[in-house]
Amino acid sequence: MEGSDGGGAVVTMVFTRFTMEIPLLQVGEPVFFHHSPNTYHAGTEVVTLRATIESIESLERFAVRWDAESSDIPTITTFTLTEEKGGTIVTLTESGYETKQQVEQVEEGYGMSLENLKAHLDGESLPY
Repeated sequence: MEGSDGGGAVVTMVFTRFTMEIPLLQVGEPVFFHHSPNTYHAGTEVVTLRATIESIESLERFAVRWDAESSDIPTITTFTLTEEKGGTIVTLTESGYETKQQVEQVEEGYGMSLENLKAHLDGESLPY
């Protein structure tokens, strides 16, 4: 993982299955998620999803609004970090779905992503 001093440098987080690229860490700027093909993401090429930074609150909260052409309802993903008992709780919420089926598919994917994050932070192999 590469970071920034907040002065506008590129932030890149690389995990086994995707790369999150944040060219400029400011509200209104784009974020790119590059998904690599794997067991849980079919295809043969990297797929890039684009979002726009919706809000940033220091090191506690970060939200992006997805650029989706298929719906008029904005999809916003929020990552919240809370200190607790010497550790950090990561809470991920997302709004903008029209059906329970859409929610279930996204829950499964984010569940796997959070398991990967925990394994990465614990120095273990990624399960997905």
